[in-house]
Amino acid sequence: MSSRAAQRLLHDYQEVCAAREIVGLIDASPLEDNLFEWHVNLWLLSSTHTDSEVAAASAIHLVLSFTEDYPSQPPSVLLCTPFPHANVVRKANGTYAICLDMLEPRKSKSPYSGWSSAMSVLSILIQLQAFLTTKKLHYSGAMEFQGSMDRSLRQMADFECKKCTHHGAAAPWPVRREKADCAPPPARLVCRPCGTVAPAAPAAEPVPWTPKPPPPAAAPPTQPAAGNSKPKASSNLFAVLSPENDDDVDSVEELTGATCPAASVADDAKSDSLSDSPTVQSAPHQLKAAAGALATKVGPSKRTQKKNAYRTRKRALGHHELHASEEAKEAAPAATEPATSAEPSMAEPSMAEQVACAVLEDSRDEARVAEQAAAECAGPFALLSYDALIILMEKLHTEADVRALACTCSHLRGACDDGLLWRVLFHRHFPASQLSAASLSDWRHAYMLELSSNAEQLRCYHSKVTLGALDQKRGGPEVFGIPLTFTVNPRTHEVDCIYSTLDALSFSAFKDDGVRTSVWGEDFTHFLPLFLTKEHFRAALPILTKTLANLCAGAPKWRFARGRFVPEMVLDVLPKLLCTLIVLLVDKGVAASDVFIDGFVQVYRLLLALADEYPRLRDQVTAQEPRASHRLRGVSHHAELAARGLLHMCRSRVPGP
Repeated sequence: MSSRAAQRLLHDYQEVCAAREIVGLIDASPLEDNLFEWHVNLWLLSSTHTDSEVAAASAIHLVLSFTEDYPSQPPSVLLCTPFPHANVVRKANGTYAICLDMLEPRKSKSPYSGWSSAMSVLSILIQLQAFLTTKKLHYSGAMEFQGSMDRSLRQMADFECKKCTHHGAAAPWPVRREKADCAPPPARLVCRPCGTVAPAAPAAEPVPWTPKPPPPAAAPPTQPAAGNSKPKASSNLFAVLSPENDDDVDSVEELTGATCPAASVADDAKSDSLSDSPTVQSAPHQLKAAAGALATKVGPSKRTQKKNAYRTRKRALGHHELHASEEAKEAAPAATEPATSAEPSMAEPSMAEQVACAVLEDSRDEARVAEQAAAECAGPFALLSYDALIILMEKLHTEADVRALACTCSHLRGACDDGLLWRVLFHRHFPASQLSAASLSDWRHAYMLELSSNAEQLRCYHSKVTLGALDQKRGGPEVFGIPLTFTVNPRTHEVDCIYSTLDALSFSAFKDDGVRTSVWGEDFTHFLPLFLTKEHFRAALPILTKTLANLCAGAPKWRFARGRFVPEMVLDVLPKLLCTLIVLLVDKGVAASDVFIDGFVQVYRLLLALADEYPRLRDQVTAQEPRASHRLRGVSHHAELAARGLLHMCRSRVPGP
């Protein structure tokens, strides 16, 4: 059970159980005493046959048999009942097999054909369900199918499996699932400061409710002194918070802890707008019990600070306009009245004081002009409170609308960065996402991760292990890299061209399972680790230096190393790999896809990390630049492109000391 094939099958079983898109169409499960034998029910759609009731209650019962070589070798798929399909053939033992190219072991060296270890049980079942239910491939030409589809459906409904408890449509096994039976996907938290996406901690078990004793009778209120009278608090416990008493909103939220934007909004994934947030105030005795939380509060949250700054700017702008109008009114009558008495002479300020006052007044005027310009550009939006502005901006449909609105003025730029706004857009566009934000300010980063399709974890296409997994054989973290293949110049005996399919592969799959074919069946010979994190780079450095030494072992200039690693070997391998990728992209040998761009950037990051690890590579790069410029003269078109690519990589930025 501890074999690598068993571990891969357990991963595939978890993937099948979590797949919601196959509910009602496919049910699969291994036997209780044999993980290497799976029984599957492919439920026919009502459109498969004219008799919709019979078709909807019929299922194709399949048996998938795996070996210890899985996923290097494909499973065998057998049908338990006849089915009128062009690719279903009858074997000598009376069973029915499926003839498909994807289920055949890869024997020839031609890529893009045969079985691939990147396939999983879920991908096989989805393709079989779509393939076997295609009407164009159904026929009744063979002897055992003379009864057409009706006979096949009746045999399916009455079939009883001898290895499991399946008994037709009356008692199917595996049992037909519902969407409610699927476990929700595990949530992952996005933390923007450190840039990590970590699994969320399991929810705490609910504490059993115990009735609280009634609060003691309150003492009769004492009349405050006449000079220290304060306004009484509202007696309505369900008072709606209005923009006029926004200053009291923060204090109520801090006491109750129910509507704090940085805590409740990030945790509550059900409400989608600020207008849906609760505004119910706590009872007086609950406010007294929560008063200790206010004393331990370090300071207001970022969103509260932003709201306070927004209110301060509005008030300062209003006070300035009121003060300017009052000065204009006082200056008008003062200009017409004659001077009746001379004011007493005052000491003139010094030159330094005059300059300081002038500088201070100029700075105030510039800030005042900037605030007025921002308010004029904002137009009617400047009249709204901060909460009302966020509620209005929630009606925007896409993040492109938010970016366009942020470019209009500085007044709206700050509101477009609000975490609550991005939380609403996130749940609107990605309702089934597994990501969640660790704080309110991380929702924008989570939205961008889903939008750029970077939320999926790095996963090996063969073993399906993810970044951060443990290599049980070596006792360290799993090392990830890309496959490499290269050609050698027969005249110089140096590496001429290095190519990679840029597929994510683990070192354990390369070393222990002997994987030497890519996702699409292309052969490779070497494994190049990547720089993903600092910890991953430290674990991958011994493997990386050994790979670079093997690639340069046949070159005449590295014979003195005798198979040992020399830091200058980096410049003989990685720039050529980057140069090959650029030439293939220009010649349209590879498509300009996200996989290509991500892989190119990862190789370049590895070059920068090695230059930082071995500082003498910077001097070598500077020395190679004139030689690379000299190669551009008198060469062919393809070689010129390669030399220019190498020159570009030599001139690229390398981290300084």
